Amino acid sequence: MAEILADLCGTDPADPFPLWNDGAVGRCFNQLVLNTLTHVIFTLASACYLGTPRFQHPGHPSSHRWRCRIIASFLVSMLSLVDLITVLVIFDTNVYVEVLADSVCLLAWIVHGLALIILYRSVYRISRGPVVLAVMVLLPAPALVITLVWYCQTGAISYPLQPLHIVRLVIVSMQLVLLLGYLVAFIVPSSRRNYHSSINDASERTPLITHSLFSGEQIVAEDGEGWFSRIYYCWLNPLMMQGYAGNLNSPQKVYLLPYRLRTKNVRRLFDSCWQKCKEEKASIKVQHSSSRPTSTVNADLQNGPNHIYSSSSEVHQNLSHQPQTAETDVRLFSVLHKAVGLRYYCLGILKLFGNLLAFAGPILLNLLVSFMESQSELLRWGILYAVGLFASSFVGAIVRNQFSYEVTKVVLAARAAVISAIYHKAVCVSSTTLSHFTVGEIVNFMSTDTDRLVNFFPSFHELWSLPFQFAVTLYLLYLQVGVAFLSGLALAILLVPLNKCIASYIVENNKEMLKHKDSRVKLMTEILSGMRVIKFYTWEQHFLGRVGDCRKKELNRLKALKYLDAVCVYLWAALPVVMSILTFVTYVLLG
Repeated sequence: MAEILADLCGTDPADPFPLWNDGAVGRCFNQLVLNTLTHVIFTLASACYLGTPRFQHPGHPSSHRWRCRIIASFLVSMLSLVDLITVLVIFDTNVYVEVLADSVCLLAWIVHGLALIILYRSVYRISRGPVVLAVMVLLPAPALVITLVWYCQTGAISYPLQPLHIVRLVIVSMQLVLLLGYLVAFIVPSSRRNYHSSINDASERTPLITHSLFSGEQIVAEDGEGWFSRIYYCWLNPLMMQGYAGNLNSPQKVYLLPYRLRTKNVRRLFDSCWQKCKEEKASIKVQHSSSRPTSTVNADLQNGPNHIYSSSSEVHQNLSHQPQTAETDVRLFSVLHKAVGLRYYCLGILKLFGNLLAFAGPILLNLLVSFMESQSELLRWGILYAVGLFASSFVGAIVRNQFSYEVTKVVLAARAAVISAIYHKAVCVSSTTLSHFTVGEIVNFMSTDTDRLVNFFPSFHELWSLPFQFAVTLYLLYLQVGVAFLSGLALAILLVPLNKCIASYIVENNKEMLKHKDSRVKLMTEILSGMRVIKFYTWEQHFLGRVGDCRKKELNRLKALKYLDAVCVYLWAALPVVMSILTFVTYVLLG
């Protein structure tokens, strides 16, 4: 620890952390404790208010004070960035502690500025805001004063002038001035005459029970939120607070879906894409029918004009029936591709970025271990490895979470579109056409079959992501253990036929379970339709036994299905461990 502090501060290893040096506070103590540590506490205190819920209200006389504090916060962060650049330009052997202090200061004031923006849009706007934040602003002031005195004592303003030191002196002075302005904007009171001057004020004329309580107006989820709220899901905080307080006791208190995910809008988009696909299909068939081969035309000319007339009438008849034929040829995949395809395919960029960040962690960890074992590398490389390891894990978690969330929204939109299309079709078709399907089959179309369809969306990107991850993983293993990785690869290849066999049994049991489910739903529909007759003849036990038999067969298939799923999950979970053990055993045996 003493060596690390000595390298970081550029001090003697015998006394790496002097509190007092040459009649003044030690430079390392000032930067690490009075500057860095206080800014870390300041950052944590500001981050606690990032999830404050929004509150809509009219303008208030104290809003200009909030604006001054927000502007001052971001100006201090900009000055910290300029000071960081200046330190890197000077770049002597003792700049590590300065880089650390300026980086933490930059992060602290950015977080504080964002917290002030969120508080400005909340109920705190009508007041000065939390007093604890104003107290936290005072914590870095002693470090700035000590740094200013130190520059004055070391002759930064004496001849010959040192431009870079003069710049740092000006930066520290401006930061102190901005802190003073921040505190003045917090302390100076504001007039409230406009709010209580008359009982006929607009705020007093607002009824206690507004129309919104009866109209069922609800908060729309996610729409209108900023990027920070979308990444960290801050828009969910009011709902979480309501749930924590136990107030989610009515549907009106739950968020509405975003505009683009509502069933009406999804259905409208699906219908428009369906019409476009039908028009494209019809135009393709028209072009195909109108472009007759030259040999056919010559044959018609040889057979005479009557044959030409009959052929042209056949073509005209086919074209007249073209829209009806094109409607049946439109595939559901083409419609979904046109509706959500571009948005869904673009999520592959997030998937690729998340995969790359997942591999960055082990690589940086390997470099960090090599740095700790080596005695010749510079300290800055170790700091860069550690910061990169943290950043890759942090950003990777955000990217992977956003990918899963966006895919879930696509799945929700596709499910709503397919279910609404099936329901609309079942309502609009004639009773003769509808008689070919039972109610159970239609219910399965909207539930089980739709679930199987939308389950494709989370798995599609795995088709290219898994081979990519597998190839990179094997390459990294080859770099570490050589040809020993082939033993683990052989085990994975040998398990492929077993997984194929298990998957076949799963598909077979799933089909049988759906058949028994269809028969059970059909029987229940008949029972509910003829309940009066069943009661008259006291046939309850008979039909109860029939329903029980159907349910028993369905549960048996479901039981077998779940056992097979458990075997797949076990193999999936145990395979990495077994591969690792086999790889390292082979590596040891190979010497």
